[in-house]
Amino acid sequence: MRKSGTRPALLTGTALTLVALGAAAMLIWTPGAAFASTGGVLGAALVGWLTQDRPRRRPAPAGPVGYAVRITDLDYVALTDGDRTVDVPAAGHTVQVVVTGLSAVPVLLTGLRAEVLERGDGRGDLSRHAAAVPVRRFEVRLDEQPPRVLTAGFPYRLAHHRTEVFDMAVHTDSGDVRWRLWLDWSAGGQTGALRIDLAGQPFRTAARHGIPG
Repeated sequence: MRKSGTRPALLTGTALTLVALGAAAMLIWTPGAAFASTGGVLGAALVGWLTQDRPRRRPAPAGPVGYAVRITDLDYVALTDGDRTVDVPAAGHTVQVVVTGLSAVPVLLTGLRAEVLERGDGRGDLSRHAAAVPVRRFEVRLDEQPPRVLTAGFPYRLAHHRTEVFDMAVHTDSGDVRWRLWLDWSAGGQTGALRIDLAGQPFRTAARHGIPG
């Protein structure tokens, strides 16, 4: 049986042979000009062969669960960050996580955890932003040790291409906090944890510092 990769290899070899024969003919008939162009011809042929499309290994799937994040109900605290001032979401905002099943078999969402990555003594001015406040199903309490997500209803069964939406009110009274979430899951006899953040960057929440509401 002929292997599937034989024909492209033969064609490539034939093409290189023709290029070499053409270069030899140029050396015979026009030796003075041939040296100037032969190197370019052979170089182009070699580059074309090395850069031709070849099968590439596909990246392994990230897991059976995907997500999207949206932050709502925002007030801001203006903090000094080095030589610039940044607006950081004030405590009390909502992190909305939309979780989608990507597995052909149902996924069981077994828990949701928060992880504090950094805590600073940030102090700044509160700037209010008018926004409708949705019903908040969960709370994230960053000041507890360890930080705690107050949830109800786990586990959730997530079918293929079905979604669950988690609204979480985030609370802290201790400065400027960088944090992320972990969503625990099990599917098909396997278990894992999905890291939830802002495209690789942690969430950031600043305390209101007792500013009257």
